[in-house]
Amino acid sequence: MNACFTTTFLMYLSDNDMALVYLEKSCSFLPQNHWDSNYEFSLNLLLLIGKAAFSCGNLDRAYDALKDIIKEGRCLEDKFEAYHVYVTILSSEGKNEAWTACCDVLSKMGQPIPDKVDNKTSKTMVEETGELLEKISYDDLLEMREMDSEFVAKLKFYTLLLFIAFWKKPQLTTLISCRMIQISLQHGMCKDSVFGFIQYAGMTCNLSKIEEVKYIQEACRIGKAGMSLLKKYGSPVDIMPKAYLFYYGFVAVYLEPLQVCADNMRKSFEVGMSAGESMLAVYSTILSIKIAMFGGENLQACLTEIDYHLEVMHRIQHKLILPYMLEYRETIVFLIGKSASNLKGNCANNLE
Repeated sequence: MNACFTTTFLMYLSDNDMALVYLEKSCSFLPQNHWDSNYEFSLNLLLLIGKAAFSCGNLDRAYDALKDIIKEGRCLEDKFEAYHVYVTILSSEGKNEAWTACCDVLSKMGQPIPDKVDNKTSKTMVEETGELLEKISYDDLLEMREMDSEFVAKLKFYTLLLFIAFWKKPQLTTLISCRMIQISLQHGMCKDSVFGFIQYAGMTCNLSKIEEVKYIQEACRIGKAGMSLLKKYGSPVDIMPKAYLFYYGFVAVYLEPLQVCADNMRKSFEVGMSAGESMLAVYSTILSIKIAMFGGENLQACLTEIDYHLEVMHRIQHKLILPYMLEYRETIVFLIGKSASNLKGNCANNLE
């Protein structure tokens, strides 16, 4: 128990390498029948090993620990967190299995995901969800009851599925976004609901055409309400990075100076990395660079920032965003007239 407390504290301090050493030492003392004799302790210990190993870039060890939980867990509820980290790692590697595994968990929770949704159905969902939200004020959101744990778990996996869909199945982002809102409106509020409202605002702004001002204005209202609600929950570190990602990446660009948006995207990266949410942190980097470029920041500084993020991706073995980051790097190198002979750099080559 003391070992778990110590390692949790080390992970809080972002010293995941040392945390993993302590955790592995604890694991070595487990009896052969530990799943029978020390079930709860085994669940917690292996989950911590999975998280620490992922943050250190030791993906093989992370997979082993999480698969052990998925195999030995006595019920779906006991496996939720392991599944969540497992799918997160698959997604960070850009593997298609991430989508399949996440859909499988949601299906087991009574939330089947269709293979495709036509444009007419998507438009209807957006209109119906929009009509519901137009009737709701910020005070209404504050007064909503707390959500039961069953639906909190569903929202967590919908959140994860949304990030996967953004890169792998963009045609389904509207479905996922609207379902998250509907769950919150029907079953109450939680910190993940707050992100649900912010991501809905972000997705609406991202998908709306610039002339569709009324949709963007309503999305901005919902997004600002969501950010205010975030403070009610103390801006939790597991929600704040993704909330900042969607708000300052898609909504606030209509409300705030681009420099403010870029700075807050960087904050999303920093908090995400310190909280062990490396996948979210890396997502933030691509938008922070994009917004910084449009905001007129110094291109040499942007190039230096990209190279730093490429080093981070190499360290944590994140491959999904690599092609997009390299495209921005190539564009900046072209704009400032530098030689592209060493465009990718060693870290990029190692990731491929």
